[in-house]
Amino acid sequence: MDTAIVIIRDAETEALQGHLALALPGQSDPWLIRAMDGPIAFVNLVPAGSADLEPQELNELKRRLTSEQLLAVLIDVRIRNLGCSEVRSFVANVLEHFGGLASDDLHEHWWTAEELKNPSLIGGRIFWPHEARQGGGVE
Repeated sequence: MDTAIVIIRDAETEALQGHLALALPGQSDPWLIRAMDGPIAFVNLVPAGSADLEPQELNELKRRLTSEQLLAVLIDVRIRNLGCSEVRSFVANVLEHFGGLASDDLHEHWWTAEELKNPSLIGGRIFWPHEARQGGGVE
């Protein structure tokens, strides 16, 4: 599985769960992102300290987001080349509502909502560019 992570600043768990209930109705932890062919990703909430982040990376995120209270939205994608636009849309939606930063498994960059909307801000790189990878499919 490939993973994207969104780090949310100053978000109450209940507020984020409520937002996910509206964005992905009829579900709870884990939530599913669906495409036409069915589920493509599992979405889980964890404290940022429980996400697979190095201590120095977590400290840098706290500094950049000016917050000690961080939540992580983990998006585990099981179908690489399908649903890329759904993953990008979901991540952009969460960032627009809660602020924060997002990372995918192909870049070391932490993306802002503005960078997701405007790839020219970071040299034309695209968040979650798995449709461009060769040999994708179900893991």
